[in-house]
Order: sequence, then C-alpha cells, then structure tokens
Amino acid sequence: MRSFQESVINRRTNYKLDKNIKVLPSEIVAAVERLTKEVPTAFNLQSSRIVVAMGDHHQKIWDITRAELQKIVPADKFSGTDAKLKGFEAGFGTILFFDEMKTVEEM
Repeated sequence: MRSFQESVINRRTNYKLDKNIKVLPSEIVAAVERLTKEVPTAFNLQSSRIVVAMGDHHQKIWDITRAELQKIVPADKFSGTDAKLKGFEAGFGTILFFDEMKTVEEM
C-alpha cells in the first residue's frame, strides 16, 4: 500500500467525468460516511456534514447551479461556465461538504 505522502504527491484530478462507475452506489456512500468520521478535524470537532447526491438528485444540483449562475455571470461569458457545469454534471454523482456551524460556534 502506498504511503499517505506518496498518495498526495501522485494524486490527480479527473476532469473527464462520466456515469460509468465500477462500484455500487452503496459502497460510495459507505466510504464517504466512514472517511468523514475518520478524517482528523481541528479540536476533533467533526463538524463536517455531507450530502451524497446521485441520479436525479445529482442532476437537480447542477440544474439549480446553472440557473443561479446564469443570474450573475454575464451572458457573453456564460459559455465557459456552462462548459464546466456540463463536465461536472456528466459525472455519476455529487458530494457536497458543509460545516455544521452550531458545532463550530459551541467550541
């Protein structure tokens, strides 16, 4: 198994996303749940909250994102933004990360 440092050094981001995955959706959710609990946080707050969206929910996130960005990105500049959005929505799912602020504020 590679060391953590090797994994970080050799990591790559895949920008050509598609809906073909080699694991079950339930395995993705289980891995995200497990890693969210195990990743160290400042003062062990564990304030992260995560939404895993697949299928129609994944698509809805990108539809909402597109609609909101169209309100603020100038029309003559939107084609580049839209190309990025299409790349993201081509993926199998979306993972949204949030900080639960009540936990942070209580610290």
